[in-house]
This record gives sequence, structure tokens and C-alpha cells, in this order.
Amino acid sequence: IKLFSNGLNNNYFYEARITSQDSGLVYVTATGYSLINEGGLTYSWKIFGRRSLNGGKTWEILQELQGGYVFAAHPSITSYKNNILIAYSSRKPSTLQALYSNNQGVTFTDYVISNKANSQTPLYSSVASDPYQIYVTWTGERNDATYKRWNVFFDKSDYSLTWQTDRVITGNTTGKIKFFATNSLAANNFGSV
Repeated sequence: IKLFSNGLNNNYFYEARITSQDSGLVYVTATGYSLINEGGLTYSWKIFGRRSLNGGKTWEILQELQGGYVFAAHPSITSYKNNILIAYSSRKPSTLQALYSNNQGVTFTDYVISNKANSQTPLYSSVASDPYQIYVTWTGERNDATYKRWNVFFDKSDYSLTWQTDRVITGNTTGKIKFFATNSLAANNFGSV
């Protein structure tokens, strides 16, 4: 089954991520980009999604979940019961954003997870969830008195999406580590991350 067709409405897709549940809910998200300036190299990146309620046998129509920014990329997705959270990088300004649904992906609301001064766009997020919390990690560059260059950050929230104060989990205070390219996060039903 082809879920994202390149060229559809001038969109080209990559970075697809998936979540599924025993109930039959399957949700797939992907980054799509389109050329917005035919004479140049100006692109617009957007976040798209598709939903199945029967384990992937049939799929609802493609949804544009977020658009209008110059950059929205690197999605990650998690779900628990009716809740779906898609984290993504944005330059609105340099933020880690989240699209959150509490109705199995019928509608989504846009939230900010991290928006810090002295930082570049957060990249390569990973999200996980359990019955009580949503967890997120991402690679971010902050140049301030404590953090030099790139680190991996961690934050968590209950399902009200009130995020705590993020914390560094890599400790790159010297700037010797240049970059963390991917992050992976998992949680179980007992609160272990």
C-alpha cells in the first residue's frame, strides 16, 4: 500500500514514522516538501499524516497537519489510547513543536515543547509514552555559559502537555562532541524510560 505519493499537489515525501495500537489504530506521519518558487530553490516543508482504524487494511485521506512554515521536519510519533503526539523541528523561530490529538488523530493542536534563547533549531526528536507521561529527546545546540555546541535534551509532560524544564542528558559542556545525529527513546507501562 502506497501511503504517500510523490508529486501529489507538488509535494514530495520523506521521513515517514508510524505508531500502532492493539485497537487497530495505525497513524503514519511524514515530512513533505514542495517547491514554492519555480525560478529558484525555495521550498516549504510540511507535516502530513494518514490514519487507519482497522490495522492498516484501509486508510483515510492524506491530511496536511502543519504547513505554512519554511521548515518543519524530522517528525517522531507516539500514541497511547486516544492520544497521539507528533514532535517535529520548526523554524518558527527555532523550536521543537508538537502536534497533539486526544481523539485518535481526527484533529491536532500545535504546541511548543522547547523554544530556548541562544539555540539552533532542535533536531532529530524521539518521543515515547506510557499511561501517565509523554517523553521526548532531541539534539540541540545551545551556546551559553553551561552548554557548548550540541547536546541531547530530555523533557516530559503529562497528557495536559505542560512540559517540565528540559535537561541535558549528554553533558557536552566542552564542545568537543560536534553532533548527535539520531536519538531513540522507549517507555514501558511501569514508568521506565
